[in-house]
Amino acid sequence: MKQDGYSRSIRSGGAPSAHTKLVALGVDPAIRMPTAMAISGLGESQLFLMISRGEFPRPFKLTPRGRAVGWRLSTITGWLADRESAS
Repeated sequence: MKQDGYSRSIRSGGAPSAHTKLVALGVDPAIRMPTAMAISGLGESQLFLMISRGEFPRPFKLTPRGRAVGWRLSTITGWLADRESAS
């Protein structure tokens, strides 16, 4: 699985990545499925299964017909923080 700087920096205690810098600057971009998968460490099937069970945040529609969906970066990072504190 390809890891981005965010998950790598969390595990190694390294410098914050571009994602965490954006949140620190008050920018909360919408992220798409590949980025949500990279940040969460979950595969697409597992992600959708957890959404259907209410265990992962639901995406919102980015386009009028809803073909493109996404999450706010802060929603995903908040979910990770909650999971970490619960364990």
